[in-house]
Formats: sequence, C-alpha cells, structure tokens
Amino acid sequence: MSCLNLGIKFCLVWERSLAWYDSGFGCLRSQVRILPFPLIFFKVLPNYHIYYQRKILTGLYQIFIMLINVVMLKQDDPRKCSAAKLVKFGLAKHVKKTSSRTLVLNPFSKKTLLKSDKKLVSSITAIDCSWNLTNTTFSKPFSGISRKLPPLLAGNPVNYSKLNKLTTVEALAAAVYILGYFDMAMILLDKFKWGHTFYTLNKNLLEDYSKAISESDIIEICKEYGLSHSYLDIHSS
Repeated sequence: MSCLNLGIKFCLVWERSLAWYDSGFGCLRSQVRILPFPLIFFKVLPNYHIYYQRKILTGLYQIFIMLINVVMLKQDDPRKCSAAKLVKFGLAKHVKKTSSRTLVLNPFSKKTLLKSDKKLVSSITAIDCSWNLTNTTFSKPFSGISRKLPPLLAGNPVNYSKLNKLTTVEALAAAVYILGYFDMAMILLDKFKWGHTFYTLNKNLLEDYSKAISESDIIEICKEYGLSHSYLDIHSS
C-alpha cells in the first residue's frame, strides 16, 4: 500500500515555501519549483506514476500523479495476460473491484475518453477479461466514471492490426496517452516486445485524439482516417 493510500503527506520545496499533497485531493497536481532530485520523494509511492514537464519560460514543473488499477477476471491464459505482467513489474495495482472515483475503461460506454477527463479522477482502472466474454462482463455496471477508447489498431500478435481488439496494456497505454501522460504510455509499452508496434500503428491517431476536446472532434478525426464507420458502430453499442 502506498503512502498516499495511507494518507501520509509529503512535500516538495517551492523556493522558501512548502507545497503539501494529500490523498484527500482528487487529481494530485500543482505547479511547483522543484529541486534537481524530485524523484527521491516519489520512490516511496509504488504503483503511482509521476509525470512532469518543464515549462521553459517559467522554470516551473507541472506535476501529475496517476494510479493505474486492473481488475483481473482471469478469463484468458495467465501466461499471456498483459495485466498480470504490469502488476508483476509494479506498473499497475491489482484490485478486486472498481471505486466510484476511478476512470473505468469500458468498450460499451456512451462517452469517449477525452484529455479533459483527467481532471475528474486520479486513477484509471482496466477490466482485464476475454474479448469473447466482453458482452457478459460489461452487462453489469462497474463503479466509477465509464469511458471508451476511440478506434485504434491492435499491435499485439494475436489481433495484429485489428480495430479495437486491444490487450489491457494497449488500452491503458492509449488511455494515459490521450490524457496527456505520454511518457507513462511508453513505460507501459516498454515491457512488451510488441509494445511499440502498437504505438507505431497508432502514433498519428493517438496524437490527434490527445488534442480532441469534444466528441465532435473525435468524429472528425475518425472521418479523416476513414474510421467513422468503426466509431459509429462502437458508439451505438
């Protein structure tokens, strides 16, 4: 269990003042001026991913913390389970159920994931299940904020180049990329030999999706790439 889950506060130096962070906040983020060794503070926070980018003109860093969860239903071969591998390497946390404050990746959701959704939550949860059992799995509601991914091509060997037949790691990588956590997406994909194949297939799409601010933008992007039919099929599911 991480320090944040225990409610333990930590601080970063911001010139002469201290900026405090607590798990009681929704999405943990702030602009702070940090010292050259910020990751010392973060290594005690397992399963949390720290994304920061420097704003050149101000010298400030934008700090984001995102927790990645997976609900593993164990419907597939465990040796090929990408979710299990993420948990093994400490890149995701295995949870038994979703919480009301998490963003749940649901292929049958009526709403598509947009970058603005990162303001709503501080965690993402993927439901690791068999594609053959998705209708049954998602027939019952999951707690949390439900979002579906826009059309993407699979890079995994089993469903290579098929639309939307993503593994759990591909879905999570796509989700965090769209939310703006580009480095985090690469870290997730790095653990798989075919991980960057997924990124190569979808690089332009992901970049455009990450800039979309509305469902209308997603529709226009899909039209541009000839994916509007696929998007409408998903949207009407």
